Amino acid sequence: MTGTKVLIIGANTALRTSLEEQLQLHDEFVAIGINSLKDSLRIIKEHRIDIIVCDDHLPEMKACEIFGFLRQNSFNLPIIMLFDCAADPVLLEKFSGGKDSYIIKPFKLSFLIEKLRTSSRHEAFNSSLEIGPYKFLLGSNILTHKITRKTVRLTEKEAAILKHLHRFNGKAVAREILLGEVWDYSADVTTHTIETHVYRLRQKIEENPSCAKILVTEPGGYRLIF
Repeated sequence: MTGTKVLIIGANTALRTSLEEQLQLHDEFVAIGINSLKDSLRIIKEHRIDIIVCDDHLPEMKACEIFGFLRQNSFNLPIIMLFDCAADPVLLEKFSGGKDSYIIKPFKLSFLIEKLRTSSRHEAFNSSLEIGPYKFLLGSNILTHKITRKTVRLTEKEAAILKHLHRFNGKAVAREILLGEVWDYSADVTTHTIETHVYRLRQKIEENPSCAKILVTEPGGYRLIF
């Protein structure tokens, strides 16, 4: 499976590149570093970022303005801010509890890794997606019908398929992309494997599996209808 995708934003080249290189040594993370906020929205979309780590020293705006910008433009992703020891206590309160958090510099890499893991767990168990008539509870891999309240349990692979299709906001996703995202291009995986999982998933979520209205087939791939 693809690791947690971490966007590191910081003008301090030494700090940013060091964090990027060290996180890449851990298989559970994929780190991408940029030196300013201006490219963050594009990177978040293109790379489907999971968590943001942002230094409080950036040329575009003051530390007190960074949180508002990120919260407005980050698709509600968890944010971990890196603050100097002289940071305003009122500002720190915004990152206390919930999905957002902060670290006072200097810090050990192990402390950041624990923060990333905590943020990932919090996001997984407290997030949900809207898919057709269902609410998808990510932490428990359960679909709940919004009207009948009927629940549907998904396997890990079925849940992963829905998560990755959902990220494309209703656009068609090629089988090759699903192979990379869900099965990490395992040598023994073929498109037949995907088709088998999609077939079983349709049996669970479609009113008429032979005439799919939620998980539809497109040339070369699949698409979710919201």
